[in-house]
Amino acid sequence: MLNIKSIFLSVLLILMSFILFEWIIMIPYNYDVKPVALEPLSIKRGQENDPFYQTKQDIKPIRIDKSKKSIIIMGCSFAYGLALFDDEILSYKLMEKTHRQTYNYAFPMEGIQHVLYKIQNDEDFNKNVKNADYVIYLFITDHLRRMYCNFFSLTDKNKYLKYRKTKDGLKQENPEVTLFDYIKGTKFAIKLNSFIYNNLISDNKKFDLLKLYLEECKKSLENKNPNCKMVIVIYNSEENSKQVGIKPFHTNRWKELEEEGFIVINFDTEEYNYLNTKEYIAEDKLHPSAKVWEKLTPIIAKKLNLL
Repeated sequence: MLNIKSIFLSVLLILMSFILFEWIIMIPYNYDVKPVALEPLSIKRGQENDPFYQTKQDIKPIRIDKSKKSIIIMGCSFAYGLALFDDEILSYKLMEKTHRQTYNYAFPMEGIQHVLYKIQNDEDFNKNVKNADYVIYLFITDHLRRMYCNFFSLTDKNKYLKYRKTKDGLKQENPEVTLFDYIKGTKFAIKLNSFIYNNLISDNKKFDLLKLYLEECKKSLENKNPNCKMVIVIYNSEENSKQVGIKPFHTNRWKELEEEGFIVINFDTEEYNYLNTKEYIAEDKLHPSAKVWEKLTPIIAKKLNLL
């Protein structure tokens, strides 16, 4: 007769085997995007329900030239401006430099799947993109991992967002959270997934999936405003990769996207290695310091003929 210890060990073994099996079979289906919270999708920096906005200060007003079209910024906390004051962030600096209305649709912990969702579904974005010249997506290496890993609280009761690859592209699935999703949200499963991401998924496969997302973004953007260009700003952050425990990602495949009509501004070159020095990293040792956007904003504005 089995004792309690044997039963417990058997159940534990079955559970561990299930988790391992679930993640192993996921590898060939690397298009499967794990659940992410939808709640922040309608939040913009400084709104009352923005839990990350903690750096308020008085800033000087900027004269907006209403004859010029606007700019939209998208991405994660790097583009949002976490750890920075309002007048130090990318969107403010672009507005100050170009006198164009600049909207900050970035938000902490978001990735390319959030960018796609907002372009396709966000009503506020749909309203503002009609008069925009550019949608600027700030890419960092960790966005690749966010296509594979979970970043949600096990106690969060919000809806979740999933995309799956089909023959016609990426399709948004019903935002239902299953028991498997919660299992994948455990610390063990996240660590295991990070190991798989780092060691079993090639850089080319990561880029293939990112490229698919970007193509969907561009196609959806053209449906909203055919005159609005999609810009990818590649931010070189070795420090970010080191802090979150992922391998740095460098590729020469960005030219493939330029051939498809994307505008690519690449700061992941030797010329910009100084961005990884202490002076250009915020006090939290993760995000860009104010000096980053002081340095890079004029370059972005010039490359986009915004001056």
